[in-house]
Amino acid sequence: MASYREEARLLDIDDFPPLRRTVEAIQQAPSRFFGLSVEGTLAAVAEVDADSEPLDLSALVVHPDFFRRGLATALLRQLLDGEFPGRAVSVTTGAANGPAIQLYEKLGFRLVDRWDHGEGIPMVTFHRPGEEESLG
Repeated sequence: MASYREEARLLDIDDFPPLRRTVEAIQQAPSRFFGLSVEGTLAAVAEVDADSEPLDLSALVVHPDFFRRGLATALLRQLLDGEFPGRAVSVTTGAANGPAIQLYEKLGFRLVDRWDHGEGIPMVTFHRPGEEESLG
């Protein structure tokens, strides 16, 4: 939640939908969660819908105490190269979330769509092709 509060500040919005998500909703989600710990503290988390095609990176968050340490890059690389090698991946973030956009572009994601969340939040969707798409 601390990461989402920072993202809401970055996007300049007061009512950010991910902040409304309850612990119960997270626990009941059909997604898979991957974490990265630093000195025994959960510092970064990724949520993935592994059954979707392309793979849907539903969330990638880093606790603000651990910003700018390369944790999001490390976790995302582990997912792309270790857990789900060769899979196409899509991810959506706020259009004003410069750090996330930089990360996705650095790792080979390309902008495929701009849209409005419906709650007045400009959004962008990125896609990283899988091995099969790269061959075509």
